[in-house]
Amino acid sequence: MDEILELVRLIGQQQGQNTYYRSCYFFVKDLQDLIPHILHRLNNLHRGQCVPGQGVDTAIAIATDLRAAVDSLKMRKYKSTLRWKEFL
Repeated sequence: MDEILELVRLIGQQQGQNTYYRSCYFFVKDLQDLIPHILHRLNNLHRGQCVPGQGVDTAIAIATDLRAAVDSLKMRKYKSTLRWKEFL
């Protein structure tokens, strides 16, 4: 009986770990999708394709958007880590 309980516990841990790593994959995928968008906006800024006199404001907006996206990903990772630790 103890062997069965241990096996069920190990399966639960493995499922928790699988869920965590699946979440990590989606974090990386979201970041992979975000980077070209940010690079496009930065390239436009570099080429002067923004409203004259608003280059600094545009750069600040890009940096703010990037920071918000990274903070969101960090929070999602933190929550995923907490969920995984529930299985340990």
